[in-house]
Amino acid sequence: MVLSNKIASMFKPLDSKPAHCEKHGDYTSNLVKLPNKPEGAWSGCVQCLQDHVKEQDQKIALEAQKQQEQQRVNKVLGRAAIPKRFLNRNLSNFKVTNEGQAKALSSATRYANEWESNLQDGRCLIMVGMPGTGKTHLAIGIALEVMEKGDTAMFCRAHEAISAVTETYSRDSKKTERQALDEFRKPDLLIIDEVGRQRGTDNERMMLFEIINRRYDDEKPTLLISNLNLEKLRGYIDAATEDRLRESGGRVITFDWASMRGEL
Repeated sequence: MVLSNKIASMFKPLDSKPAHCEKHGDYTSNLVKLPNKPEGAWSGCVQCLQDHVKEQDQKIALEAQKQQEQQRVNKVLGRAAIPKRFLNRNLSNFKVTNEGQAKALSSATRYANEWESNLQDGRCLIMVGMPGTGKTHLAIGIALEVMEKGDTAMFCRAHEAISAVTETYSRDSKKTERQALDEFRKPDLLIIDEVGRQRGTDNERMMLFEIINRRYDDEKPTLLISNLNLEKLRGYIDAATEDRLRESGGRVITFDWASMRGEL
């Protein structure tokens, strides 16, 4: 009680005088004794002080919101498993120097812009062509657009997807084959890169078919990427897999120009 009275006395006005604020008009300024100013200091406009406090509160709230959004984005990107090297690859910074690149970018942009329709119809994409021509760049660009809309995407390489399933055959595995396959049916968009770098066995073809077929049953889009042309790609996916990818207007984008890696 004694302490509170002492604190109150410290801020008890020593004097008062009329003052004017250009923004809020007339007010009463009080001469208040401060610990670091024994002679006291005249108070400013109370409304200005309240506005300043409100502005600071809004800044703090906005910063907290930005941090929460960044945490959400980091979490989403973590689930998407997009390689660090490709996190800054988007549709807007894809370099266009020839007609083929312009067409590929246009097709990728249209697919992203029509995502709601593509998701509803389970419409897929196949990107084939020379290494280093920007296939993964555009695929990640689509994925980032999909996630910006609030949907989910996942990136994996073909050999990683196959290994995730075959590892369940071990007696020490904590997952069943079904559980491993079902992991790939969860995201709204699944990107499978580097198809054609595996050995091309019947078992591998069956694994890819099972992954894509489960998504086909759920009407969820899959984006397949290969450094092979479409004819050679057929040595690594069977006819049923290609048929499912091409259904409902699924398109093939061909990248038939020289590597861009030295220009990125």
